[in-house]
Amino acid sequence: MSSSQSLGPRIKGIIIAEANIDFNDCFICNQVITNFTYDKYVNSFEEWLGEARKTDANPSWVASLAKAGPVTIYHSSEDLEKVSKEDTLAGRLTALKTPVLAIYGENNKGLWTSEKKIASLFQLVYIPKAGHEMMIDNPNAFYSDVTRFINELK
Repeated sequence: MSSSQSLGPRIKGIIIAEANIDFNDCFICNQVITNFTYDKYVNSFEEWLGEARKTDANPSWVASLAKAGPVTIYHSSEDLEKVSKEDTLAGRLTALKTPVLAIYGENNKGLWTSEKKIASLFQLVYIPKAGHEMMIDNPNAFYSDVTRFINELK
């Protein structure tokens, strides 16, 4: 039994922010898992991060990676790649019979195959003037939608 299943009725709602539930959208995670062993990734993280800073990568995204650190990113990548390949996450979320709010940055609208799957199953909102790091790019709009959703659960 998964931890979310064991929580059962205590879960009142779930918020997912640009969730990668489709393997097509897990290109960063796949790159990490395919190109690095755990030790190699941890040992070369600062170099990898430096390269990301040199590119046109979104600065808030790079800052988030730096805060998360190599251990979190590597293990999250392992897990996300696995569940995305299995293509079961949407079904597992639906099976919980719990309200789900999906949030995407408006700047990324239409970019992810996960978005199409999620839109067919759950309430979906777009944060204006925001990309993947919507809670940083436009925190007022992001937390307004989160607060609205939480208030609807009461």
